[in-house]
Amino acid sequence: DQWAVAGRLEYYSDRNGVIISTGTPNGFQTYGYSLNVDYAIFKNVVFRTEARGFSSKDAIFMKNDELLKGNFFLATSLAAWF
Repeated sequence: DQWAVAGRLEYYSDRNGVIISTGTPNGFQTYGYSLNVDYAIFKNVVFRTEARGFSSKDAIFMKNDELLKGNFFLATSLAAWF
């Protein structure tokens, strides 16, 4: 009962740059995916580790002064509710 695993796939399509302006020929057309593992420390406290990635038609993600078509990162969080 303390462990949970979840995944998610997403697709963002904003070719005309209405919400996200990229200044690229294809606009913001990006796939997103993630996998997370949750551990319930207490009934109301959860620690999450998440691996998340993005893949776009155009090079829109910045890394070390270079534009890339993809982005990947790991994140952790601690959530508590009352």
